[in-house]
Amino acid sequence: MVEDMSGGAKRIPRLGYEGGQWVLAIMVLALILRTVYLLQAREHLYFNAYSDFLHYRPWAEDIVRGQPGPPVFFLGPLYPYMLAFFYRIFGPRPEVVLWFQVLLGSASCGLIYLLGRMVFSRAVGLLAALMGALYVVEIFYEGALLTTTVLYVLNLAFLVSILWALGRRRWFFWVIPGLLLGLSALGRANVLIFLPFLVLGIFLLSRGGGKREIRWMSASLALLLGVFVVIAPVTVRNVVVGHDLVVITSNLGLNFFVGNNPDAPGFYQRPKGLDVVRDFSGAKIAGWLTGRELSPSQVSRFWLQRALAFVRAQPGAFLRLGLKKLLFFWNAYEIPQAENLEFSKRFIPLLRWPLLTFSLLGPLGLLGMALSLGQWRRIYFPVTFVLSLMGITVLFFVISRLRLQVCSVLMVFAAYALIWLWERLRARKVQQLALAIVALIPLIMLVNWPHPALNSAKFLAISHNLLAKHFLRKGDLQGAYGEFERAVAVSPHLGEAYVTLADLNIVQGRLDEALDLCEKALQVDPQIRVVHLNLGNLYAQKGMWDEAITEYRAEIKASPYDVKAHEALSRALEEQEKLSGGQLPDR
Repeated sequence: MVEDMSGGAKRIPRLGYEGGQWVLAIMVLALILRTVYLLQAREHLYFNAYSDFLHYRPWAEDIVRGQPGPPVFFLGPLYPYMLAFFYRIFGPRPEVVLWFQVLLGSASCGLIYLLGRMVFSRAVGLLAALMGALYVVEIFYEGALLTTTVLYVLNLAFLVSILWALGRRRWFFWVIPGLLLGLSALGRANVLIFLPFLVLGIFLLSRGGGKREIRWMSASLALLLGVFVVIAPVTVRNVVVGHDLVVITSNLGLNFFVGNNPDAPGFYQRPKGLDVVRDFSGAKIAGWLTGRELSPSQVSRFWLQRALAFVRAQPGAFLRLGLKKLLFFWNAYEIPQAENLEFSKRFIPLLRWPLLTFSLLGPLGLLGMALSLGQWRRIYFPVTFVLSLMGITVLFFVISRLRLQVCSVLMVFAAYALIWLWERLRARKVQQLALAIVALIPLIMLVNWPHPALNSAKFLAISHNLLAKHFLRKGDLQGAYGEFERAVAVSPHLGEAYVTLADLNIVQGRLDEALDLCEKALQVDPQIRVVHLNLGNLYAQKGMWDEAITEYRAEIKASPYDVKAHEALSRALEEQEKLSGGQLPDR
């Protein structure tokens, strides 16, 4: 053990690996569980075709072919370049990447052990590592072709490197945490919110004496240098290739609008009508609405201004939405995007095993943070990491894979809480034990409260509907019908399911049935998106241009960001103009 930069009585262990045989056993257990999971799941990872991988895959293939990719990065470049690395060696085989993620997830248990031991003790590290091996959410996301697992491990390594650098007298060791933070930011830039807390922590925990200012400033500059070395080439590349000053990605504005608009539910829900396939960045509709072509940074500002207009116009609604998102963040339910853990239990037996979930991890983690507040020097970096990432997530929107990034730290605090309770029980300190249990009970109730806005039945129905679309794309009409029936059975008022069935009837040429289903969708869900567009398209196929124009206008009113509706309305008006002898109808 060596003195940390505080010069106080508290000490941070060296980066040793005492008890390595137990850590190795935990990592082997983690590998076995993840191998079983991937073998069971490999035929059921359909959601990867509807997630960010839809954009990562062609991007990685372009990199392999020597093409530059998008002029300005909208998504973080870390994952597609990693994909390209594996594609260049093994060919375009995503399963190789999944097995690599399994290895990463297993190795993360060793990093959790180091983090727990360096913050608290060897026993805490071992118990936290075991939690990491058994945490079903992390296991699940190793089957997702997303940045999630890579960032989970990178952020762990980053936190361990902070404590490692803190125990060294040389300021230049802080370059390593800076490099790791920069790499993590290339995957998802929101982690940079932790940077000012990190610099503040270096100042607070630096050694006293006459050289205090020099020490913390030198360490901070080394940290910033590491971040700069990683991020600067991306910024330069965006300027040179895309002729736009974008530091890493241009998605801040749209993501902020997704989480903060009059219809925002607090989790991911694309803005009304936004086509995330044809207009992933929202640039087309932004250009359409402004009447000019916008650069990526201008598109981001367009969406940011719309979100800020909502904040200014409805500050009360914004604050209520923020409180709701805070409750979502600490709720046991794993909020899905395209990937849905609860839905995947239907296909993957391992996900139904009695493994660790957030319903227990969340309350214990909160209790552990509360119990350790008196050791603020030791817990400063882990706690501020959790709070800063929680804050930035709540500011935008909450989904399971974003919350996962703090769960490894919560494992350390949860392990500390369990060991603290055990030690009080052994010492028969009944009063302390009783007070801790009294505090734990409301935390369990808070985390496991079934929030009415988190409608798990609707999320399941949406997943059934997504799988129906997947079957429809593959030409499996019987499978598509089956999933549609399940979607309606789970959530009869899910209008999207009727829209999907209408699409299926259109494919089969049954236009009248498709019209009836679109009308049914409006009956069960008057706020349903796309249905007016589909009705307009059906009327257009029948040559009923007046009816088509009415439906297109209704779609634009309900979904103002639907660029397809705007384009379809223009075409319909042109057709009507031809039929009326050149007189342009009112737009």
